[in-house]
Amino acid sequence: MNISQAGTKLELIPMLGSAIDADRLDEIFAMWNPDTVFHAAAYKHVPLVEANPIEGIRTNILGTQTLAAAVAAAQVKDVILISTDKAGRSP
Repeated sequence: MNISQAGTKLELIPMLGSAIDADRLDEIFAMWNPDTVFHAAAYKHVPLVEANPIEGIRTNILGTQTLAAAVAAAQVKDVILISTDKAGRSP
């Protein structure tokens, strides 16, 4: 997907994978050499995750740690964390 704004051309390549899959992350980063990675840590304060805390920890903490190591190894310039915890339910 190409986007042009103010004379700047930007190519967006949406890729999906699990943040805990280091091999997949390495594959994506080697293939595309991204400048920016957007990380949506989606398992937050929702009843399903609250009932399964080990999976929430595995995905949120270990996944973010795995992603951080992969972006450092690939020398990605920018990582943007998108917090989605407000999407689960309202107080």
